[in-house]
Amino acid sequence: MKRKRTMIVSLGILAVLGCAVFAVKHMDLENGLDTNGDEIESGDAVFGISADDVDALSWTYKGNTVSLVREDGEWINADDAVFPVDQDKADDFASFVGSAKSDLIIENIENMKQYGLESPSAEITMKTGNDEYVIEVGNENSIGGSYYISFSENTAYLVDDELIDYLNTTIEDYLKKEDTYDTSDLKDVRIERNESELSFEYKEEGTDPYSSEYHYFSGETTLDNELTEDFADEIGNITLGDCVDYDAADHLKEYGLDTPDAAVTVNYVKHTEEETDDGTQEKTEDAVFSYEIGHVKSSYYLRLSGSSIVYSMTESLYNTIMDTAAEDLLPDTVCYINFNHASEVELTLNDETFTLTSKIKGSGDDAEAEWKLNNKEIDPEDIFADLNSLAVTSREADEDTVRTEMLRVKISQEGLEDINIVIYKYTSGSCAADVNGDTSILVSRSAVTSLLDAIDTAVLPDDED
Repeated sequence: MKRKRTMIVSLGILAVLGCAVFAVKHMDLENGLDTNGDEIESGDAVFGISADDVDALSWTYKGNTVSLVREDGEWINADDAVFPVDQDKADDFASFVGSAKSDLIIENIENMKQYGLESPSAEITMKTGNDEYVIEVGNENSIGGSYYISFSENTAYLVDDELIDYLNTTIEDYLKKEDTYDTSDLKDVRIERNESELSFEYKEEGTDPYSSEYHYFSGETTLDNELTEDFADEIGNITLGDCVDYDAADHLKEYGLDTPDAAVTVNYVKHTEEETDDGTQEKTEDAVFSYEIGHVKSSYYLRLSGSSIVYSMTESLYNTIMDTAAEDLLPDTVCYINFNHASEVELTLNDETFTLTSKIKGSGDDAEAEWKLNNKEIDPEDIFADLNSLAVTSREADEDTVRTEMLRVKISQEGLEDINIVIYKYTSGSCAADVNGDTSILVSRSAVTSLLDAIDTAVLPDDED
């Protein structure tokens, strides 16, 4: 009996819901008017027109009008042929309108006002060959998610509300910015400024006389890998700002670009994919990406070399390009060594010298060193880690400050010059470091203490710990 009562209640609920859906579908809840006209369930395309067949598309919405026409297969702004139209965006809208489907068609309508079509909120004009369709856009339906449109007398179509997203645009939304590229496979960079220049290059093998681990060089000067990569990424893989002028060729002075503050040139290897009979193949080619920057008062501008389009740029990027020097990209650690490639490390402290020797197993990237002190195997990994992480805190050590030697390190590597590091007491918080004759370097006193502790642990006998 209980199951029967439950079934009756459920059927009753379904009946109420069905009536509610019917009421929503057949009544405009905003004005309370009953629908008029004959409704036909559809799902078919309203026009069934391919985007390729649309020759012109214009629309007016919220007082804004956009007019696009296709000439020689390319979309242009009907009001300004110089304006660079985003072809994909224009095709997308043409495709949406031409292939829009209607879930419901209402024919023989006596009162178009009920659907917002007596005073439409928007109007679209689509031309294909000799045909022209003037499409009026009315209200959103009461359920939501669809809008009424009409292009023929006394007939309305219910289409997806994505239509409003397309309409709610200005011509600026259809501006095609120029392409930028992934320049991370870098060859070299050159920044030419009015009063200075910065250039550097990437070398896979490296040419540093003391370490094979460095790959960026400004002339003969070794640069820090990470600092230089970050800098190259910031100035090479840029994101274009807002377009402030798309036809500025004859008035670049307004943006400080008639005589730019700096010109940036990035030579890189461009990677693309192409389809062949053997499948997708990667293609590489040398490429150049270049641009110029300028400023007027506190506004900053950028244009790609030879372009008529000017973009805004951030003050931060402008300052990075203008202010960075090779000195800012110098290695931020005293040394950077692959100790698997070292043959000998000599440590001198407290007038005692410890000579660590290695036997290298394997070669290239697979090389691994086995270290010994006085023919006894030891583990110097903490020493090496502390040496490689000994950060440069300043390059302005005072030559006249009294220095007391604390540690002397000599690193020998096959095929490279020996690295000689002498660390001195300098101040209570800093130590001075003489690295291959460069006496300007300061390092943290606490970092040196950590290094000395690692040396004590690795090389001193247990009874001397």
